[in-house]
Formats: sequence, structure tokens, C-alpha cells
Amino acid sequence: TPPLGHGPHAITAYYSGGAGSDLSSSNTLQFSARSTQTITFNALSDRPMDPLPIPLTAVADSGLGVSYVSNTVSVCKVTSNLLTLIGIGQCSITASQPGNSDYQAAAPVTQSFNISVAVQTIHFTDVLNPSLGLPPFEIPVQASSLLPVSVTSITPLSPRMPSSVG
Repeated sequence: TPPLGHGPHAITAYYSGGAGSDLSSSNTLQFSARSTQTITFNALSDRPMDPLPIPLTAVADSGLGVSYVSNTVSVCKVTSNLLTLIGIGQCSITASQPGNSDYQAAAPVTQSFNISVAVQTIHFTDVLNPSLGLPPFEIPVQASSLLPVSVTSITPLSPRMPSSVG
């Protein structure tokens, strides 16, 4: 007997009779066979903290859409198929596909990776023509992380220089 394909099927048993028994048949059994499916969800690499969302790319061999859930919501969160890192630690994401009338639910696949502290740089823009006696002014500065930067002078204040020397 060949294997059943997915979709609706009907089975009725028949007996042709013989040796004192009459011809008979059973009720018809209706059922739907569903194919199996598998999710491919490649490993996620350890990475430093980054505010930009990361696209998740798991696929089901059935072609049906895959959904995601974060198992560590204090470290990372998922919206649709985008992963956002929100803390340092281990991020765990599970991909799933519940199936439909043609496909059974796929076994969920979980991937985990570590999020570390990101290295950042601070960039100062040149202050044009600074001179004594100017009122306080903003110093153009930006962190590569886009986090706020606080600027403090480590140079002690000194008395004003005379307007002319000797």
C-alpha cells in the first residue's frame, strides 16, 4: 500500500463473502492526513549590546510563517521578526510554527546567545576660536552608543593672563 499524501481521505472496508458469509462493508471513515514540517533556525552569534533591531530568519520547510518568542524578556524582546537587545546577559529565542490543515505543528527550535557590554567611543568636534572671557558654551560631543555624554574639565581654573606681557 502506498503512503498517504496529505489532505482528506476516506476509507471503507469491504468483504466479498464466502464460506457461509455474506458480502459486507463497513462505514466510511473520513480523515485528513497532515504532512510533517521542520523549522530551520540558525545559531545566533554572541554580540555586544546594540540598539538596532536584528532580523530573525527562521524558516519552516512547509513554507508557512514562523513566529518567535523571547524566553528572556529582561535581556531581549521580539516584535514580529525583529529582535531588540535590552540588557546584558544570555538571550534565548524560540521559533515555532503551529501547523494548519495540511501540516502538523513543527517542533519548536530555541537558539541562545550572549550579549556583552558594547565598546563605545566619544567624539569631540573642534571648538572654533575659543578665547578667554567668553560666556559658557556647549562643547559638541557624541558617544558612538548615542547615550548622553557629560563633559567635565580636569584643568583647574587659573587667574586671567595679563593683556600684555612685559
